[in-house]
Amino acid sequence: MKAFSSANRRRVAMPIVWTSLSQNRLRFCRKDVVRSLSGILSQGVFIFFLLLGLSVGRSAFAASVPDDVNWDDKFGPVGLDNTVNAVVPGNGTEIYVAGKFGTAGKANAGLVAMWDTDTSTWSGLGNGLSGGNFPEGRAIAVDAAGNVYVGGTFTTAGGNSAQNIAKWEPSTSAWSALGAGVAYTSYGTGGTVNSIEVVGTDIYVGGYFLYAGGVSRNYIAKWDGISWSGLGSGLNSAVVVLEADTDAGKIYVGGYFTTAGGTSANRIAAWDTAGYSWSALGSGINDTVYGISLHDDGIYAGGYFTTTGGNAANGVAKWDSTSSSWSALADSETGEEGTTTYVYGMASVGNVAYAAGAFHQMGGKAAAGIAEWDPIEERPGLPLAAAC
Repeated sequence: MKAFSSANRRRVAMPIVWTSLSQNRLRFCRKDVVRSLSGILSQGVFIFFLLLGLSVGRSAFAASVPDDVNWDDKFGPVGLDNTVNAVVPGNGTEIYVAGKFGTAGKANAGLVAMWDTDTSTWSGLGNGLSGGNFPEGRAIAVDAAGNVYVGGTFTTAGGNSAQNIAKWEPSTSAWSALGAGVAYTSYGTGGTVNSIEVVGTDIYVGGYFLYAGGVSRNYIAKWDGISWSGLGSGLNSAVVVLEADTDAGKIYVGGYFTTAGGTSANRIAAWDTAGYSWSALGSGINDTVYGISLHDDGIYAGGYFTTTGGNAANGVAKWDSTSSSWSALADSETGEEGTTTYVYGMASVGNVAYAAGAFHQMGGKAAAGIAEWDPIEERPGLPLAAAC
């Protein structure tokens, strides 16, 4: 039975942790928007960051509940003082976050911070990021050496010039720019980075920019540690999300665009890292893609759309690379497909896919901001754990 199930959350102004992967279930009490779902496995737990419409201050945080195996507000009573946009685990006990915040715990943190799971403390990364009209960190990634790449809208990193993307080296506690960075104008101004993917020693960057390293790249580019290069002729509009399939040698790209490499590719496309070529995923999707996740049975896309491959599919859909076809995610109990409102993020753990966004129902079932999809489960999509 293919079914959706709901997820429950407490009102928080900081990251919280889902601590029972074995239950594979979530529920939410409130109907706040989840702007993005960053789901990662780290230290044996599944970590979600809830990003919009959240109040701040100590009173915003739920106290730990005895015998509660659902959400755990383990990141301390102070947390972050503004929105979190991205989260990624480090190579050790670190968890890095980026967003609009200025403090993390009691530490100064200019848009980026680190949580140490051993010491349960927050720390900033040097002097952090700053500059620009509306500075924020929007994307974050870590390479095999433990270096942290942060993208967004800013002009300085550690007090030095860095246009919208920079690297933090924990070994030296220093920031460095990636060449001339990325920008919307040929003068090196404007633009933003929305997503970063690390593949070996290559750093793939997507967003709202036309130039990388001062050369026309059209919304997507690659940094090899020395210089910037384009991915063919790029795209014709902004990138929202990148997702790397290292086994297949592909970078899946979602966003607002309708062409990739000069050929039709509606809102989602794949870049072949070995063949240096773009390919469409069928006839694509009829509106914006905000989230992509790799799954055991295909590529899952979430966004604000009503058709995929020319067929009805509301907000979430699956691409089968074997049959080269799209399918909607219709709940086997209700018969309803996805949601008619926004899905902002996707994540996968094992054979279960998670969607997060501005919805209050998914597949005809109540789901306030986050829901799971299990393509092989043969039980009803019941609420997860006890009511809060």
